[in-house]
Amino acid sequence: MKTYLKGYLRVRLTGYGPERFLNMCQHHQIAVWGLTCDGGVYEFNMYQEDFHRCRLLAHKTKTRLHIMKKAGLPFLLFRYRRRKAFFLGILLSALMLWQLSVHIWDIRFTGNYSYTDDMLMELLNENEIVHGMKKNQVSCAQIEQLIRDSYTDITWVSAQVSGTRLLIQIKENSGILTVPEEDQTPCDLVASKNGIITEIVTRRGVPQVKIGDVVQEGQVLVSGTVPVMNDSQEVVRYEQVRADADVVARTATDYADEFPTVEQITCETGRKQTSWYVQYMGKKLGISFGKADYAMSDRRDQEYRLKLLNDWYLPVGVGVITVNELEVYEKKLSEQEAYEKFQKNLNDYFEKCEEKGVQILENHATMTYNADVCVASGKIVALEPITLRQEITVTEEMEQPDELNGDDH
Repeated sequence: MKTYLKGYLRVRLTGYGPERFLNMCQHHQIAVWGLTCDGGVYEFNMYQEDFHRCRLLAHKTKTRLHIMKKAGLPFLLFRYRRRKAFFLGILLSALMLWQLSVHIWDIRFTGNYSYTDDMLMELLNENEIVHGMKKNQVSCAQIEQLIRDSYTDITWVSAQVSGTRLLIQIKENSGILTVPEEDQTPCDLVASKNGIITEIVTRRGVPQVKIGDVVQEGQVLVSGTVPVMNDSQEVVRYEQVRADADVVARTATDYADEFPTVEQITCETGRKQTSWYVQYMGKKLGISFGKADYAMSDRRDQEYRLKLLNDWYLPVGVGVITVNELEVYEKKLSEQEAYEKFQKNLNDYFEKCEEKGVQILENHATMTYNADVCVASGKIVALEPITLRQEITVTEEMEQPDELNGDDH
């Protein structure tokens, strides 16, 4: 940069003592760089101000200097000295770019799912955080605190200024982490469906079944009525607790599904309409819509922000809106296509079962292909938890054993 601002010359050196000339330049502290030699002819770069000092040295060493090239800002200004408007335009452009660089022209949100960009932008605008404000007026800490205070389910916010962009990163809490109060309502555990018990682990309550027992839907598996013994192992009273246990059974569930053999498919026809608009400081200007007389359509928006560097955004952007015509047609499924859909639906059913802790053992589901509808049915054998809570009605009789409820004699 210094070399360009001062201006320099590309010089060719010829004569009887070029090496002596170069040594004298070094002795007189004359800067020489880019030195090349071709057949005893030297070429090098030197500053314009040093060229006049070298004339005496060239005379002493019987060498000659030839200017091959002039480069740098002084020569450029001299060449265009009569084009004042050109340099004035450059100066004004530089001033304009500098003025633009001290403002925020783009506000971008990332990580927000529950709250749209428009909702967050409205919050910022209400607090005088807008497009076009000066960067030195932006307080990232205040923006972070503002968003956290306004939306309690946003757990983390990071705001930073990069170039002319204000980037706000957000992390939402998918679920407020609260510890629910433990329900202490007395209850039994009953079977949610028929099955054969394969595993039972009781944590609270009295088990009423064992491994290998065949149980029916609604049958009590673990009782929440617990007898309290004295030192003589006699029942003195009963307590009602909230039964808690893991009970797994081998079950056979009826699988049923049906779907039509004729599907309605939506696709684009190829006809579309495109409109352009200009965005300035967050506002869309000059939107031009033609009438899209499509019975069904799909709209897509794309926006392109103008920028000079990676993070140096300008307050102007260009957007394009494309409206594509859609049509719906019917497609008859072949028997192979229907079978593939049956398999897909069945696999989706298995995935949902596995999410609930169900282990599929046997699959006896089959499909019947008819003219209008496909019907799937069959048994699905699996290992699955079958516990279901059933509240206990607390009565006076349950609080005392039978022998203690009688009259004393």
